[in-house]
Parts: sequence; C-alpha cells; structure tokens
Amino acid sequence: MPTCPYCAEPIAPRLRVCPYCDSDLEEAPRPRTSSAGDNAGLRMILPVGRSGWAIAAGYLGLISVALIPAPLAVIFSIIALVHLKKNPELHGMGRAIFGLVMGVLGTIVLAIVLIVVATQRPKQRRFLHAADRVACVSAGFSATSTICRAKSIPSVRNSQPSA
Repeated sequence: MPTCPYCAEPIAPRLRVCPYCDSDLEEAPRPRTSSAGDNAGLRMILPVGRSGWAIAAGYLGLISVALIPAPLAVIFSIIALVHLKKNPELHGMGRAIFGLVMGVLGTIVLAIVLIVVATQRPKQRRFLHAADRVACVSAGFSATSTICRAKSIPSVRNSQPSA
C-alpha cells in the first residue's frame, strides 16, 4: 500500500488528494533517483560522480612537485571550481582545492628557480672567460697573445683588482 509523501500515512492507490492531510498527490515531489556518484564507497574506488576537471586538477597538483605542470594545475583547478559551482550534484571539490594549493606552491617555487637561473648567467660567463684564459696560458700562450685576444678574453693583467 502506498504512503502519502507529505504525512507518510497509508493511502489507497490512485488517489488525487490525501484523506489525512488534504495534500495534492498529483503535484507530489517525485522520489529522487540515485546515481553511482551518491554511493560514497563507490566514489572512493572509482571517480564516478566527479568533475573531470577536478580529477585533472588533482593529478596535476600531485605532479606539480616536478614544477613544470604547476601553472597548469592552477588553471585546471580554477576551471574545476567554476564547473563544480555550476554543477552542485558533482563531487571533487577536495581534488580541485588540492590542485589549486599545490599548483600555487609549485608555481611560486618555479618562479624562484627561474629568477635564480636567470641571475646566474652573468656569473657563469665570467667563469667561462676565466676558464678560457687558464686554457690559453696552460697551452703555452701568453694571456695577452693574439690567440687569446681573438677569443675576446680579457688579459690577466686587466682582470686583477687594483690595489
């Protein structure tokens, strides 16, 4: 025997109005169908009911410790958060936030590494000039010889600090 969706009293089938609470049974809310995404145990094993953007953001955040995919993790996480906001029935907010946090941290570290590498170039060039001078002198040439000057190597005398 069916029950009234409003008062939960047993009613006869095919009634239009509940005899107990006078509710219109034709406009009664339909029971919600369950999906695989509603099962928490299944969600732990398989990525069902999750936003694809959130899954991608989570994995990019995980591998952002390699620094290169970190900016992509930030982009995918923002897209995932917007997608989850528009589709509240989907899951994956935790993955999207994890991807965002790891992506931001990885991007900051990547920026620091790039700045350090960019500022080390002039020092490396000075080291190479000194190495060329040493190679010239060890080959038996004078540091002021034509061969060493042809390589645009400053002479040893000019590179020494003045007292």
